Amino acid sequence: MKSRTLKPYIGLMIILNLLLLIGCDKENQNLSEVKGLLIYGNWESYLYANTDESLLIQIPIYDFSKELEGYSVNVENFDIGEVTDIKMVPQNKFDDFEQYTLEFSLIPKKVGIHKINDLTIVIDTGKNKYEEVIGKWTFEVDKPDPNDYLTITGGSLYEPWTGDYSSDYEYRSDIANISEREITLKHLSVKNDNIKVESAKNLSIKPDAEGTLTAKINISDTTGNVYLRPKLTYSMNGKTLSYPANLTMYASTVPMDELRNLLHEKKMLDK
Repeated sequence: MKSRTLKPYIGLMIILNLLLLIGCDKENQNLSEVKGLLIYGNWESYLYANTDESLLIQIPIYDFSKELEGYSVNVENFDIGEVTDIKMVPQNKFDDFEQYTLEFSLIPKKVGIHKINDLTIVIDTGKNKYEEVIGKWTFEVDKPDPNDYLTITGGSLYEPWTGDYSSDYEYRSDIANISEREITLKHLSVKNDNIKVESAKNLSIKPDAEGTLTAKINISDTTGNVYLRPKLTYSMNGKTLSYPANLTMYASTVPMDELRNLLHEKKMLDK
């Protein structure tokens, strides 16, 4: 019997050498003719957050010219808040390129639902300037509740048996009741039409106890690369409240032939 492939992305994710990594097909790995930087931009998201929360984002960068020995980086058009803690983290070295993870934190400050389709990374190496829009981002931002009734202790996003992003994923959010009353977890929700959610409902947790709320997540209408933080709705003492669930991500693996196709699209193989 085939074992299930499990890739839990827990809490604030760490991209595993980054998931958007290359297959090691030696015969097709000659990219010596490519010059410049490739910023991977095929992302979609729904992120529920409180104002002034810090959300860690990680974006893969491929350097085919060893230009990142000196550079400046900006993340532009995040008009609902501020961008902090920008840094470039080395990951892997291949014969023809080096791979990095660009990390930064987004701190939303404006309450409401915000769709941002022009979030842009700008890298200036001194030799060249690179700009890339990094997908479609949906933020739902609320003011934080002044009282702490619960806390997220963990969570994960599990791949389906098939390893095909068109199938359902299992999302889990581990929750502790830190109040003095019983709470009832109602559901997890996502306000992005391309990310479909079927959530377990009505899980009661007594004071000083923990529970896990699960959901089926389908991302087949997206590019397959998703940042996700659902909205958790719960009730306590007859009052309905909401809280950000755990932040997770899914990134599809990029085999060498897909990387070459992407480089062709960007006209980088013709330089």
